[in-house]
Amino acid sequence: LTGAFAGAGTGTRNTIHEVVTATIEDSMVTTTVNGDVAVTANDTAEIWAWSGSISLAGAFGSQGQNAAVSIGASVARNEIGQFGITSDDHELSTGDAVVYTAAAGSPSVDGLTSGTTYRVIAVDEDRIELAATEDDATQRRPITLDATRITGKHELTKGSKRIKFGGADVGRGLLRAAVVDSTVNAAGDVRVTTDFAADISVFTLAGSASAASNGTGGGLAASGAGADAENTIRMAVESYVEDTNTADQSAYSITAGGALFVSANDSTIINSAARGIALAFTGGSNTGVTLTVGVSLSRNIVENRLDASIRGVTATTTTGDVEVVAESVAKKLFELSTIGTNSVSVADLDNAATTDSDDPLTIGVDEKADDETANAAIVQKVKAQFEAKGHDLPEAADDLVLSRLAEGQAWSLLDKDSSRTWVIFLKDGKLEVSRATIDSLAAAASATFAGGEKGIALSGGGAGSRNVVMSRARAYVTESILVSARDVVIRGVESSNITASVLTISIAIGAGSTSGVSASVGASIARNFIGYTEDEVRVPSAIHASSLNSDIKATGNLSLTASSLHIIDSHVFTGSAAVAGGLGDDGFSVALS
Repeated sequence: LTGAFAGAGTGTRNTIHEVVTATIEDSMVTTTVNGDVAVTANDTAEIWAWSGSISLAGAFGSQGQNAAVSIGASVARNEIGQFGITSDDHELSTGDAVVYTAAAGSPSVDGLTSGTTYRVIAVDEDRIELAATEDDATQRRPITLDATRITGKHELTKGSKRIKFGGADVGRGLLRAAVVDSTVNAAGDVRVTTDFAADISVFTLAGSASAASNGTGGGLAASGAGADAENTIRMAVESYVEDTNTADQSAYSITAGGALFVSANDSTIINSAARGIALAFTGGSNTGVTLTVGVSLSRNIVENRLDASIRGVTATTTTGDVEVVAESVAKKLFELSTIGTNSVSVADLDNAATTDSDDPLTIGVDEKADDETANAAIVQKVKAQFEAKGHDLPEAADDLVLSRLAEGQAWSLLDKDSSRTWVIFLKDGKLEVSRATIDSLAAAASATFAGGEKGIALSGGGAGSRNVVMSRARAYVTESILVSARDVVIRGVESSNITASVLTISIAIGAGSTSGVSASVGASIARNFIGYTEDEVRVPSAIHASSLNSDIKATGNLSLTASSLHIIDSHVFTGSAAVAGGLGDDGFSVALS
């Protein structure tokens, strides 16, 4: 027996957990001579990860048996932000009542009050979140927690069950700008803003190949490759002005000589690509057996919670607007020009995203070919504008695919060479180009050839992509008095889009001088969810704009707007082929996809 074994594996794990806050608290602030007051918290967390492995094995000899086995694996785990309290095997269920007790000598966890009963949201078997009421728990409306200032072990109790946790056990995923229990008198603008622009880009590749000659005892070549990428972004993004004693609206006030802006913004993106390739070959005069398996998985979650609010405060502007805005939208890159050289219109994009069929009743005219030529010309104009903005695209027109996501509103552009996807939105009369919230690729290839007196080839390939968006955007005013010299704008916007491409190719060839046997199986799966948890529990995305128990006076207009645009663009392909042949009478092949 001549044998060879090769194995290669790589893995990368990258984590960013953080609490970023900018706060004015228990203060009196005054500016003069057009001076602004700006309370700003920004986060541009980025993870760029590459993980690749290649494994090769070969066994060759003229006598006895030859066997070669190769295995390649590549794994990436990336995480920005986290929610909740970690407790191994907590055995609690959503809706359970627990009492929180702070550690002796320690302040309470920000968001909780010691001695108070809260309701559990069971995220998984090792992590929980807390809600103020049972209804909030069942609707998954958790309290934002900040444990950066606590010490010692804090406790949650349910009957005789006790869960102890420290600051390290509380998720760190908070971006906050706030004015709390303070009076601000600004000659210019007052701005309380957060901007979250997280970016995870990951590429995983696993390659495996094996080859064996058929000795007197035959040959065996087996190869397996698996690539897996898992990425999560979870962040609470909050901007607010608050009087914690809401019973007295006049205790604290905000006065702006210009405008008052309270805004929470999010432009998160995940770009994930996983590729697994497995190859095997045998050849010679005796029996050859090959087996290959190629697998790739891409799993991505975005769960950002945006809140912009004015709570229990009297706010006055003397020349400007009052704006309260929570906006979670795709990251804008640039705008397509609708005038001048290489300009495109909404009608152009709609037309280029579809192809007319040929009319058999028209002689000498091929409407399909004419429309394809016109569509290619429009795509070339789009390509020219992309390249003018520094985004290189492939030369071949066939490598660019323009698709219509919503007629007259949204389109996607796919670069098949790099598997990158852009989304084009019509917004306020402009064609804005952005990246998808989640752009996921999972590709698997498995190919095998078995030759000899008898050739037996088995191949299997599978690729899967699972993508979840559970973000929310809430803009609201409660228990407050607003007096605006111009408009009052309260706006909540959530626009998420998922682009998923899943590709599997499996090929098996069994060829022998007497007989050949081959079998090939391929499978591709894409599962995309907006408004569902990773466990497929329905939690509708919360997008709202509201005013509750407040007095609003505007010289101009009052505008409350809640809007959403959710798009899923999924491309799934599976190809499976099995070929068997021999000079004898026996040949058998099976292909499934």
